[in-house]
Amino acid sequence: EPATGLKLNWTLAKAGLIDKDRVCIVGTGDGGYSALLAATTSPDLYRCAVSVNAIADMTRYITHLKLRTWTYSTFRRWYTKLLGPDVASNKALKAVSPTHLAEAVQADVLLIHDASDTLSPLSQSEAMASALKRAGKRVQLKVLTGEDHYLEEPQNRIRVLQELETFLAAHLTFPAASP
Repeated sequence: EPATGLKLNWTLAKAGLIDKDRVCIVGTGDGGYSALLAATTSPDLYRCAVSVNAIADMTRYITHLKLRTWTYSTFRRWYTKLLGPDVASNKALKAVSPTHLAEAVQADVLLIHDASDTLSPLSQSEAMASALKRAGKRVQLKVLTGEDHYLEEPQNRIRVLQELETFLAAHLTFPAASP
């Protein structure tokens, strides 16, 4: 059974109320991570997945934090409390890292990431794209510039929405309109 956040989708799919060909999971930041994790842990529920500025490999992210701010980081304290002092080598992190679960993905995947993101580095989406390609999966990586994690510039929000619209139109099926 899937994690709590995915139980509704899982329950609806089990009841035959979800048409996989018309469902895409989309998220940004933590929601982007959740979208990737859902595509790996519940691969039969989604036709596509879109992740924007997300973490995809927890072990690499911990290494990133250590290099940047580990000594005084609230992330370090939180991860250490949650997972123990040697969090970077914790095997449990691989079980929740979409990059390590790429073989399971059935959905088409769109990764959008800004090259200037200081919270979740572009290398996270690059690693996910590489893992999916190695697994023979369908993936696109779109790189933004001149932004940070939160997409505060209107032109970047518009670009994300345009990329999303194009991707959804190409990957979801919809019934023909009635005359």
